[in-house]
Amino acid sequence: MTHGIWELGNGQEKKSVKVSGHLSSNSGEIVLQWALEGKGIMLRSEWDVLPFLESGKLVQVLPEYAQSANIWAVYREPLYRSMKLRVCVEFLAAWCQQRLGKPDEGYQVM
Repeated sequence: MTHGIWELGNGQEKKSVKVSGHLSSNSGEIVLQWALEGKGIMLRSEWDVLPFLESGKLVQVLPEYAQSANIWAVYREPLYRSMKLRVCVEFLAAWCQQRLGKPDEGYQVM
């Protein structure tokens, strides 16, 4: 994502939206705090702010648009060499798919 440009999509349609304002940060925590204080809008992963959405502290705008994002599991040794690591990664992938997945999205453990 380019600074000041949000790449949003809703299926087939993709839009680049130029955003600006008095406040800007590359720290997600700071931007979250500003949004909670009513100082503007932010672009964050829904799973990351779900408790605030559910409590009503934040309100989702443009719910029909989203920005794609990946969640990565980073580990030192090959996944196939550690049964504990493989089970953990597979559990997290299944949890993410159940909690965050959309019917048309696939998840892959590499």
